[in-house]
Amino acid sequence: MRAKIQGIGFVLGILLITLTASACKSPVPLLFERWQYPVDEYYIGTGIVTDKNKGQALQTAKMRAITDLATQIQTTISSTRTASLSDDGIQQATSFEELIKETLHQEFDNVMYIEETYTPKYEQTTYAVIKRSDWEAQKVRKILREKEKAESILSARYPEMSSVLEIQILNKAISSLQATLWGTLVEGLFDDKAGFILPLIQARRDILSSRVLHSTLYYINEGVSASSKTRAREIADRAFKDAQLEKICKEYEYLRVRLAAAMNAETLREKIEAYVGYIIQQNPNLLEYLDEPEASGSDHKVYLVVRKSLWDELTAKEVDSLYQEVRALEEQYQEDDSVMGKLQVLDTMRQLLDSSFLGLSVENMVFPYEQASVDSIPLRREQLIASVNLMLILPKAVKEGESFTLRMEVRNSQALKTNIPIKCTLTDPKGHQILSEIVNLRPDKPYSYTYTPPEGDKNDSFQADCFWTQYPQRRAEACIEITKKTIKEKFMNWWNGLGSK
Repeated sequence: MRAKIQGIGFVLGILLITLTASACKSPVPLLFERWQYPVDEYYIGTGIVTDKNKGQALQTAKMRAITDLATQIQTTISSTRTASLSDDGIQQATSFEELIKETLHQEFDNVMYIEETYTPKYEQTTYAVIKRSDWEAQKVRKILREKEKAESILSARYPEMSSVLEIQILNKAISSLQATLWGTLVEGLFDDKAGFILPLIQARRDILSSRVLHSTLYYINEGVSASSKTRAREIADRAFKDAQLEKICKEYEYLRVRLAAAMNAETLREKIEAYVGYIIQQNPNLLEYLDEPEASGSDHKVYLVVRKSLWDELTAKEVDSLYQEVRALEEQYQEDDSVMGKLQVLDTMRQLLDSSFLGLSVENMVFPYEQASVDSIPLRREQLIASVNLMLILPKAVKEGESFTLRMEVRNSQALKTNIPIKCTLTDPKGHQILSEIVNLRPDKPYSYTYTPPEGDKNDSFQADCFWTQYPQRRAEACIEITKKTIKEKFMNWWNGLGSK
């Protein structure tokens, strides 16, 4: 009997231990109760992770929960804004989802995280919960904020503005709207069209870009760089400068050859290159830049746009300014009635025209091609120099011992006042200069010099020369012979000398 009782007690003890152990292994109650968060009032994201590292599991589960929450919100929003998506739907959706995740992390303080207990099987479950009403309230407020920012940027547009400037403003507005989730959700009117603002602005921008890039009204140069947008701009700048250099060189090389300019082709090119750089430096707003509307890949593409009329107008102003200076000199030339005065004006005109390669264009305007054979700076100079006529008056011969006088005179075939420096020399047959003098000669003031050969001079002739010191090609020369006296002439001179005593 006692043995039976002991057996029953042993069995009861085993049962008690089993029940106790079973009670210890009962599941831990869940912290998230879905019934408390109806789907029509909440967005709920779930993140489940298996990881032996508890800390890592908690962090990863939280991230997955917010990602799942973002996906649900993105799906809801996308269903109401398909019009604002680009053709690349997959890429746009992915970017949009990332934007929502970033927004939830940074701007929503009332996203509630519910973390279930980390299980012995290394499993972590976390829920991210947000009230739909909270989301909607913040969405309305922040969408309005982004709308006001975009409208402020767009208010800079005006009817007469250039297409390039408007594109820049539109790009600025697009960047502002794309910078946040809320900007992509802005709706309203844009240029009398209703809908999501972002795609409406993009459509306007693309139309204008196409017009500009295919227009004949602009110089368009492209710059592409894998490193940066700044480098792409530098490449576009260089392309524009090179294109203008070649264009202007081609035009002015023809004038250089036709006008027989003193500058060579290399000098002309250097002057044009310096001019292009100067114009750009002095007019920085002349260059406008457009980013490629739909950039693809990792390259940065920039278009440099220069309105042809503005560029040509700047060049025309430079030419006109130089032309007015030359015209003033031309009037001075016509009014001046002296050889030296006219030559001085021509020298000043030449220096002015040579100061810039644009002088070739101005010279072609002042002295057109059809008049080049009868009127040009070189021809005028030649005619002025040729109008000066020097005369050297000297007896053909004198007897030895007798004095003689040389006389210089100047005349002008164009009846111009002439007062020029003349060098006069008198030389014996051995090259010894008896006279070397520079005098200013004019028609009403001739120059005379009298020379008496010394007693016993054996020279049988003398050479007289005179020339214009600045233009030696205008000269005159004469020779006088010294004839020997006969014995009779010498005796009579001796006899007359005795008689005079």
